[in-house]
Amino acid sequence: MPRPSVQIFQQVLNTTVVPADPEQATCIVGPAYAYFDAESEWSSNAGYQWDDSEATIPLSPFNFVAGTHELDEDSSSPYFPSIRMSSIKVLRGSAADGDVAADGITVSGTFSASPAVGNRLSIKGTKIQQLVLDPDFLLQNNYTPAVGDMVTIGLPDGNGGVVNTIHRVFATTSEGLMLEDDAPATLAALAAAVATPFNVSIQKRSGGAPLVGVAGTLKAPAADFSEEVVVRTTLPGIQVAAPIKTLGNNNLAIKVLADVSEVATVAVASANAGAVTPAKTNGKVQITVDGVVLNVESALVHVSWRGVINNLPDIYDIGFIPENAIFENIGRVNPRNPLGVAVACALSNSGGTLIKALPLSADTTAAYVGALRKLNSADDIYCIVPLSTDISGVIAPYKAAAEAMSLPEKSRFRIVVAASSGVPEAAFVGPTLGQETETGKTTAGQTGLEDVNASFVTDGVVAGDKIVNSATGAVVGIVATVVSEVGITAEGAIAGTTEVLKYTIQRDISGNTSAQVDELKARIKSLASKRLIMVYPGSCVAMGYSNQPGSMAAAALGGLLAGTPSHRPANQVGLAGINQIFDSNLTFSDDEIDELGDNGYFVLVQDSISSAPYTVHQVTTGQISMPGVQEFSELSVVTNFDFVSSTLKKRLDPYVGVWNVTPTALSSIQSSLEGGIDDLRTRSLPRIGAPLISGAVLSVQKNAADSGRLDVSVQVEIPKVLNKLVVYLTSI
Repeated sequence: MPRPSVQIFQQVLNTTVVPADPEQATCIVGPAYAYFDAESEWSSNAGYQWDDSEATIPLSPFNFVAGTHELDEDSSSPYFPSIRMSSIKVLRGSAADGDVAADGITVSGTFSASPAVGNRLSIKGTKIQQLVLDPDFLLQNNYTPAVGDMVTIGLPDGNGGVVNTIHRVFATTSEGLMLEDDAPATLAALAAAVATPFNVSIQKRSGGAPLVGVAGTLKAPAADFSEEVVVRTTLPGIQVAAPIKTLGNNNLAIKVLADVSEVATVAVASANAGAVTPAKTNGKVQITVDGVVLNVESALVHVSWRGVINNLPDIYDIGFIPENAIFENIGRVNPRNPLGVAVACALSNSGGTLIKALPLSADTTAAYVGALRKLNSADDIYCIVPLSTDISGVIAPYKAAAEAMSLPEKSRFRIVVAASSGVPEAAFVGPTLGQETETGKTTAGQTGLEDVNASFVTDGVVAGDKIVNSATGAVVGIVATVVSEVGITAEGAIAGTTEVLKYTIQRDISGNTSAQVDELKARIKSLASKRLIMVYPGSCVAMGYSNQPGSMAAAALGGLLAGTPSHRPANQVGLAGINQIFDSNLTFSDDEIDELGDNGYFVLVQDSISSAPYTVHQVTTGQISMPGVQEFSELSVVTNFDFVSSTLKKRLDPYVGVWNVTPTALSSIQSSLEGGIDDLRTRSLPRIGAPLISGAVLSVQKNAADSGRLDVSVQVEIPKVLNKLVVYLTSI
């Protein structure tokens, strides 16, 4: 019998599930580029010794990897390949055959510039073949071979026929004739393929009937050669500093070469996956030195190029900016690689929080939209920053995806931080870009434009407005007269038109800030959503690089959101990494800045050109349709509501599909939610308090129509932003 004892079993009345907090990670989306900058990396790269005999210049010596990098052919130099040459060897002319002399070769010819002492002669020998004739053949024909005679050789082709080749007698020797090759390796191939005897026909230079007979043998051809010697004297009659006795009586192809020490940039004619083709004029790469156009014979070459990295399918977590400013997967922090600059801007504001990056395989609308599938399947992404200002092709689809993912059926709450393009220089008076008709009718050489679908009078078209071809972006005419709702005339003939013209009517507003504000407002009017933040302005200095798009500021804001509490207002918070902004409060008045904010723009301002930019009102584009309703229009309220929602959702996820609908389940769910509410209420920080002021689980009950469903009602109070402080002073 066991010893008497007391046994205690611990039980929990209401099981409470406490998962980890949800992440609100930021992901930057855009193409990643690799590149080689010939100018900056000249000293660390050996370059490529290129010769004019090569049609192309390989890119592999300049870190290009075929299959991994795809040249960015849509960009202009210096993104598209450009060729820089140094130690250039220049062809200065050509000369006739030279005669062997004891003290060297004397040549003459026509030159584009007089060769100088110290220049070099590039001397190449022509392939020759020795033909030995039967002495009887010579005696019978009383023939003394002469240089310049033409010899036809007929050799059996092995199929009962004869192969004929024609050659010039170049020299005579005691053994026979020396013949020039009429095509590369012709005589060599014949000599190797057939045996003697062969048919021979000789057309004497002095005239008369040709000599015809069967006689002779062929000897092996002489090898090609190429030598250089230094010019000793200048024209006329160039002499070289050393004899070339090794050449015998060979036919000489002579070029005079000169070195050019300066660096020259040569245009690119075409490019493919692994090489570039330099542009040529009259079959030669040319440079201009001291006003003289010279043909390049050879040079030490460096090639600048940029190409998208097309083998990066993953979403990468990046925690810091490397000392060498080269991210392991997405490349360098440099304007030639905007994704690298954007991630650096985000990390500069994230406070050590990881930033995600999704590299695209191309800078196209299709690539951005195609990335949504991967983004939508990721559980830990909250803020998405596309590096595009394409409203209809990219930003609108990303906004729609964020809204769809935030619906109750998905409950994967998302926001999109995008950037506006720059300050508008023109206003659309007629159809807005993307909404044009294709019913404008014109006649080449005429001034009239008619469009049955137009409303020129109603739209307010006036004289001086521009008619812009939508396909090319070119101004094809200036409005002179508005004839009717459907007809206008131009000041002159409408340029380059066909019968049907797709067009817009635009007005120059470059000096009219009020009109520019109106155009900016119209630009995003259709994008009203609490899920979209549109950062303005559209250009900045980022990470020390000028002329960067506003998407770099959007990335900086994305980093700030990833690294700060969800309920911290973004107002008055300076953005690191953004050194200067343009066309904001130093262009627009305070009232105009407020007008932009009131109409959905997250406007960045700057107290001075050296201070960190910040926003005075952290609005979403939900401000357009729900002005003043903070759950829709205030960024920190939206992000905090999402955080609270995601936190409570994570507390409930472990129940779904695992528990049965039992009283214990109802009790445990209520306890888990109440624990989550209490936890959020205690996370108080100075000035901003806790993400949740109060909350209560009102009910947890079975759905009357669906036995597998529980309906839970939770009431919460989240903090709002103190946007206005009104003080009444009373004097007594």
